[in-house]
Amino acid sequence: MSAASILRVSKYGEPPNQSDYAMFERSWITRQIADTAGLRRVTSEQGKEVVGRRDREDYAGILFPYVWPGTTLACAHRIRRDNPPYTIRAGSRVEDGKYLSAPGYGNKLYFHPLTPAASLLNPTIPIVLFEGEKKTLAGFRFSYEAVSETDAPIFVSVGISGVWGWRDGRQKAANPTGKRVSVSAPIGDLARITWVDRKAYILFDSNVQTNPKVAAARVGLARELAGRGAEVWFVDLPVEDGVNGIDDYLARHGTRPALKLLEAARLFDPQEQLAKLQYTDHGNEQAFEALFGDDFLYNWTAKQWVRWNGILWVEDLVGSADRAMIEVAHARLQATSLVTENATGFEFAAGSAEERRKRAIAGALRLQNIKGRHAALESAQTNPRFARRE
Repeated sequence: MSAASILRVSKYGEPPNQSDYAMFERSWITRQIADTAGLRRVTSEQGKEVVGRRDREDYAGILFPYVWPGTTLACAHRIRRDNPPYTIRAGSRVEDGKYLSAPGYGNKLYFHPLTPAASLLNPTIPIVLFEGEKKTLAGFRFSYEAVSETDAPIFVSVGISGVWGWRDGRQKAANPTGKRVSVSAPIGDLARITWVDRKAYILFDSNVQTNPKVAAARVGLARELAGRGAEVWFVDLPVEDGVNGIDDYLARHGTRPALKLLEAARLFDPQEQLAKLQYTDHGNEQAFEALFGDDFLYNWTAKQWVRWNGILWVEDLVGSADRAMIEVAHARLQATSLVTENATGFEFAAGSAEERRKRAIAGALRLQNIKGRHAALESAQTNPRFARRE
C-alpha cells in the first residue's frame, strides 16, 4: 500500500497526535493506514462545524472522511467524539452520540480510499461488511495481510455506520392517506456494487449473538443482499472479555485465527429464519413482514389492505394481500418441513415423510389466518415431500 497522496487533505483539523496513533494501534490500524485514510483530529469547534451543532457539548475527536474508491474528494464526514455524553444503565456506562455525521447526508458505505475501485464491480472478489469505520480499516489491513503469497486483497472491506446503517430514512413516499412521509429504504450506495454471484460476509460485533435487535438487523441486511443476488454468509465473533469487534479480535489473535472465522462462516438460509419463528399470530406477522413487508400496509381506519404499486399506495381491491398470506403459509410450511429444532440449534430434519407430514399439518393448524391455514393443510396433504410410502 502506497502512502501517496491520493486523497485531498480535509480542510478540517490537524494530523492525529501520538495518543491517537496509539489508540489506532490498539484497534489494529497502522499509522500508514490511518494517514492514507485521511483521519484527522478536530477540536470541539471544528467538530461542531462538521456535524452542524451549536450546543455546549464537546465535539473534539477523530474525523473520518468518506471517500468512494477511485475518487479523491470526501463526499461526507463522521466524527468519533472523545467525550460524548453518557448515562448509567444497569450499572454500565452507555455513551450517547459517540459517532456523529452532518444532518441531511444520510447513511453511506465506508471504505479505505485505497480500496481498488474495480473490485466493487468484480463479483469474484468477496466482500466483508463491518460495523463501523475502525473495524473497516482493521478489515482493510486484514484483507492484505491474511495471505502472504499475494499483494492483492483477498476481500473488499466495506463499512456501515451501525447495524442499520445500510438503510436510510430520507426518502419520501405517500402513505395510505396520500400524505408524503419519510420511509426507510436501502441506501443508494448498495446499488453501486455488483452483488450478483458475489460472496458477501457479514461480520458484526460480538453482541449480535446476545442482542436480538442487532441480530434482526443482520438478518435484514442478509435478506437485502440475497435479494440483490449475493451469496450471504454470517461470521460470528467468539464472545471474549475485551473483544467487541473484529479490530479487537485481530489485535489479540492476529490474522490466522481471524481467517479461520471466515472459513467457519455460516451460509444465510432464509428458510432457516422462517423456521425459527413461532407458530403464533406474532410469528405469522414476522413472517409476513419478512416476505412482504415492503409491499403491503393495513389501513386500520378503512379496515383494508393497501399495496405499493411502485409509485404510491393503492387500495388492494384484487386480493393481493390474501394471496401473499397464502404464500407466507406455503413458505412457512416448506421451512418447517426442512428444518427441525434440537438442543444444538437447527439442522435439516430427519425422519420419514409421514413424520414430516404430521409436523407440517401440526404447523398448519396453528396458523390463525383461515385462508392460509386451508392452503397449508392442502399442501401438507398433497405435497410429494410428505407422500406416504406404501
